[in-house]
Amino acid sequence: MVEIKLFHYRQKNNFLNKIHPLTKIGATLLFSTLIAKGSLLSLLFLLILFGTVSIIIFLPLKNFKKELRFFLIMGLSMAVIRYVSTTSLNSALTTILRFTTIVFLGMLFADTTAPDDISKAIGNFLGPLFGNAGYRVGWILELTLSTIYLLFDVTAQVSMARKARGESAWKNPIKRVVSFSTTIFDLLLLKAMQLEEALVARNFNIENRQAKIKFTYRDILFILAVTLFSLALFKFT
Repeated sequence: MVEIKLFHYRQKNNFLNKIHPLTKIGATLLFSTLIAKGSLLSLLFLLILFGTVSIIIFLPLKNFKKELRFFLIMGLSMAVIRYVSTTSLNSALTTILRFTTIVFLGMLFADTTAPDDISKAIGNFLGPLFGNAGYRVGWILELTLSTIYLLFDVTAQVSMARKARGESAWKNPIKRVVSFSTTIFDLLLLKAMQLEEALVARNFNIENRQAKIKFTYRDILFILAVTLFSLALFKFT
């Protein structure tokens, strides 16, 4: 099966993979705030930080070249539109740098955080507060995330299969779009049925408690480092 590689989890033995999902979610929200409000200089520092972390954890950027083209085109388009509307080169550079930093942050989070770990962490966080409803939210989140990844993979699979058969993208475009969408929908229904059968075979209960993920000293050190970096960035830029 053909699968896209971007925004997929890789099981690796590095420091970011060992951080608790809730800790990473908190850090991601903090960084997102800095990105949304940051100046050109602060965005540059954030991009350097994310790039350094990517090198340390061996993020396979070369394998993402094909998928990153879409984000490159989108970022350049946003920068051009921003420049035309404001006639400010600084504003255009800030726009593309902000977009690039957001994509980098998303890649780091997705690459080091398993979807089922996210659902376990959120389910066990909400469970003591809302009872079975909290655990239900965790399971729903896990199934939803699985469906999103499945949609990306099925789309890539159908696209690659059609290209391998030599189908033209410009011949009967409306018919091709309808056929493409129908094929994806059919495959998603098939995958959903297979998932349902697997869950039924395992006596799945949506209100069951999920396995807990423990916080460690790494989480304290990580959130402390992120907080100090954020404060320094806010003060000096």
